[in-house]
Amino acid sequence: MSTSSLYLIVKQTVARYCSYQERNRREVENKIATFEGLSPAAMQQLVEELIEENFLDEQRYTAAFVHDKFYLNKWGKRKIYHSLLGTGIADKLIQDALSQIPLEDYKKTATTLAQKKKTSLGSSDAEAIILIVKEKAKFFGAPPT
Repeated sequence: MSTSSLYLIVKQTVARYCSYQERNRREVENKIATFEGLSPAAMQQLVEELIEENFLDEQRYTAAFVHDKFYLNKWGKRKIYHSLLGTGIADKLIQDALSQIPLEDYKKTATTLAQKKKTSLGSSDAEAIILIVKEKAKFFGAPPT
């Protein structure tokens, strides 16, 4: 198989991979690396083309990641932040996406999780409840109220 036909096949495959769900640059680079026969320069060129053709957008990926992890998984800002840092996303992009979480939603989620924890402990002790709420507030990266 010629290099140009391999390049086109890899490009189509990776474009479908990016179309299925938002991906970050590291995930795409790892996917491209699974194909043998492409030079590092061709891999880099392919990533740049995917960015130009809007298949790969780290800002869009970060916004989707933050939204899903907060609303679906009930993660706090610290956990989301560190998870994204581990994927190589720029700090500025992470901060911008985290700032899109409304404070009211954040407080509501922290309260709900604290109530769940209180119920699971079966504690009616006021001191224990206060401790639980403070721990949840720390987990969520917000000052305790």
